[in-house]
Amino acid sequence: MANYQLTVEPRTETGKSYARKLRATQKIPAIIYGSGNPAINIEVGSRDAERALSASGSLINLDLAGDSKTVIVKDVHRDPVRGT
Repeated sequence: MANYQLTVEPRTETGKSYARKLRATQKIPAIIYGSGNPAINIEVGSRDAERALSASGSLINLDLAGDSKTVIVKDVHRDPVRGT
C-alpha cells in the first residue's frame, strides 16, 4: 500500500458553477468527512488526485494550510459519459 502526499487548498464557494470553474483550471472539488469533525470543502489538482486514486485503498496525506491530515478515499464520483 502506497502513501501519497497531496497539497490541497480550502474552498469557500460551493455549487455547480464554481465546480465547473475549478475543473476548467485543472482542479477537482472534494470534501473531507470525519467522525465528530465538521466537513471541510477542499480543492485538489486533478493530476495529483488521479495519481493518488490510481491505487485503491492507499493512504493519502493531505497538507491543508499547514495542517496535515491522513485520509482514505471512500467514494469517487465520475461522469459516466466522459469518464472524468
